[in-house]
Amino acid sequence: MLTAIKRTLLENERKMKQLLLTLFIICLFSSAGFSQLKYGQKRIIFGKDVRVNLRGIKDTTYPRFTPYFDDIDSTDTFLNKNFNPDFNFSGKILLFENYYRQYFGVLINGKRCIYIKGFCNESECFMQSYCDYMGGGTCYFRILIEIDTKKILLSYFNAPK
Repeated sequence: MLTAIKRTLLENERKMKQLLLTLFIICLFSSAGFSQLKYGQKRIIFGKDVRVNLRGIKDTTYPRFTPYFDDIDSTDTFLNKNFNPDFNFSGKILLFENYYRQYFGVLINGKRCIYIKGFCNESECFMQSYCDYMGGGTCYFRILIEIDTKKILLSYFNAPK
C-alpha cells in the first residue's frame, strides 16, 4: 500500500516537472520576438522586428535582435556609473537613471550593441519606437553601446532648446 502511494507521488512529481518545463519552453520562445515590453517603470525593450529610427548612425539597415534582460541591466549599471554627456549644459547634473529609456538590439559588424533613446519624461513618444526629437536639450539623448565590451560607440544629446 505504501509503495503504491509512493509510486503515485513520484509519477505525479515527474508529470509536474514535465509540465513546468513545457511551460518554460513556451514562454522562452514566445517572448523572443515580442514587439515591446515595459521593463520596470522607466524602461521599455523593443523586439527585433520593431522599426526604429537610428538617427546618428549612417546605415539604418543593420540586423536587429531582441536584447535580454541581463543585457539591459548590465548596460544600465555601466551607464549609471559612466554617464557623461557629450557637451556642457551649463553645469546641470544629468543622471542616467532619471530618464525614461527605450532599448533596441542592433548587430554592428557581428557585435551585439544596444541603441538607447532617453527621454526626460514619459511622453506619448516613450511607447513608440519610431519617435524622435530635434532640439530638446537635455531632455533627449541617444547612446549606442557594445554589450560585451561596454564601449560607447555613440553618445548624443539633442541640440540645446
